[in-house]
Amino acid sequence: MTKKLQPYLFFNGRCDEALEFYRKALDAEVTALMRYKDGPNPNAVPGFEDKVMHANLSIGNTQLMASDGNGNEELRFGNCLAK
Repeated sequence: MTKKLQPYLFFNGRCDEALEFYRKALDAEVTALMRYKDGPNPNAVPGFEDKVMHANLSIGNTQLMASDGNGNEELRFGNCLAK
């Protein structure tokens, strides 16, 4: 049985920049993108209306998910793992 890893990366307000980097460097295709202003509660994170709430990239057979986060947390190595 083969398992797939689908990472979800948070870019602390710089997701657009990261998406463009992955698009150019890895020939990634942005297959989905939702901004906070287009979400179910557009004012949930004041000042983040134009930030990326959720994005999905396709890199070959790999899916990568990304977000700007919500601006309320300090992201450090090791504190962003979910089961």
